[in-house]
Amino acid sequence: TLAHAEPAAAAASSDTAALARRAVSQFEEYVSLHRRIPDEVVAIIQGAPSPARQAFAIAAHLAVPQETRQQFLEAETVDALLRLLDAALVTEIELLRLEHKIEQDVRGSLFQNQREFYLQEQLKAIHRELGQDDDDLAELEAQVERKGLPDAVKTRVLREVRKLRRMSPIAPESTVSRNFVDWILALPWTARTDDVLDVAHARRILDEDHYGLEPVKDRILDYIGVLSLVGTMDGPILCLVGPPGVGKTSLGRSVARAMGRKFVRMSLGGVRDEAEIRGHRRTYIGSMPGRVIQAMRRAEVVNPVILLDEVDKLGQDYRGDPAAALLEVLDPEQNRAFNDHYLEIDYDLSQVLFITTANYLPQIPEPLRDRMEIIRLSGYLDQEKLAIARQFLVPKQLRANGVAPETVTWDADVLPAIIQEHTREAGVRELERKIARVARKLARRRAERASGGAAPAVPDVVRTADLKDLLGVAPFDPTAITLEHKVGVATGLAYSAMGGGNRPARR
Repeated sequence: TLAHAEPAAAAASSDTAALARRAVSQFEEYVSLHRRIPDEVVAIIQGAPSPARQAFAIAAHLAVPQETRQQFLEAETVDALLRLLDAALVTEIELLRLEHKIEQDVRGSLFQNQREFYLQEQLKAIHRELGQDDDDLAELEAQVERKGLPDAVKTRVLREVRKLRRMSPIAPESTVSRNFVDWILALPWTARTDDVLDVAHARRILDEDHYGLEPVKDRILDYIGVLSLVGTMDGPILCLVGPPGVGKTSLGRSVARAMGRKFVRMSLGGVRDEAEIRGHRRTYIGSMPGRVIQAMRRAEVVNPVILLDEVDKLGQDYRGDPAAALLEVLDPEQNRAFNDHYLEIDYDLSQVLFITTANYLPQIPEPLRDRMEIIRLSGYLDQEKLAIARQFLVPKQLRANGVAPETVTWDADVLPAIIQEHTREAGVRELERKIARVARKLARRRAERASGGAAPAVPDVVRTADLKDLLGVAPFDPTAITLEHKVGVATGLAYSAMGGGNRPARR
């Protein structure tokens, strides 16, 4: 056997002794890495009487292939055998070191995973003790399945939920991802209201709420009529241009009521940051979607009426141009895939009926004007103001101040006097404020009389002579403008975004 066969020329020399010492040293390292060979074997080999005995013992304990063992047997000298052992030990030691490194890496990774798992289990146990054992993430996944999201959106949201499961609840990224998922689930994706497509009903609602404004009413009725025939179509984008107080803003609410839709108002006056329209990217602290997406969240349906109020008051500075950001919102060819910077997901706005309002058309950029259907509203004539006051303003303000409208009679000349002598405007806002002031005076006098005060008797009939006490001295004189020829004075017409009228021109 290998343990007893002596190769030829076995006489020990200095080279042989050096090779034997190196082999024993490497074998010690091999044993320390191998862990399956007892340490006593190293002591036995070190005490062997000759290099040949040491070489044979080392060869017997090496885990090498059969071909290498055959080479050991065929060695003709001890030196040759020791050199073969040296090469084999170097190879085996390198392999064992690599195995140890891989094992340590795997153990380190397993330890980290076990540590995180242990900490998460501890955190869950703490939540259970505190009564916070609700599986919010499971509920989120259930909401995603029930929401009826488009496939691309659903895949994105589920990926965020899986990311939440891997993150600690106290991590900042967890809050960002959770807010993103909450916003997606809060938006309407399929919910819609059924349109009321009865033209006669819509006409009755519009006439109940507003006097006049025939161009706008006709356009809305045209849209309802076409929609009742074709079943579905993109909503028109209307821009109501006119002086303040003619009913542009309140008309949007009436249109929504006439069609049976939800109504959301967005005030754009003074908006200067593009992110107000398109949202902030999630990399910023406190980021959130823009006003358009926020309006859709408030509407809770995909087909509301959204009023963009004061679109001509949009500003522009170093933070961007909000009017340019509105181009995508108000373009029927683009708003099917409106992309908010916060969501970074296409959202369909094509079913929304957008109505914008403005006082001065030239202040709206030309590209934005080109995307809207402009409907001009002129100021009210005195006869129209009188009809509005009788039908809407007087009953509204009397009820608002606790006075029953049927208990007060107005002389025929009272309302015309208020219109001509106490107001001068294109709309009816100031007229409503004057009527409200009269209603408050009536309510105060009735309250004082009921409490036994010394107030004058309640004027159940409001006369023209009472206006000085109720409203003070009239600030305007309707007879100031005369058609008589005077030297140095001419009568002219003046017009602005606030309205127009006669003005004397003096040289």
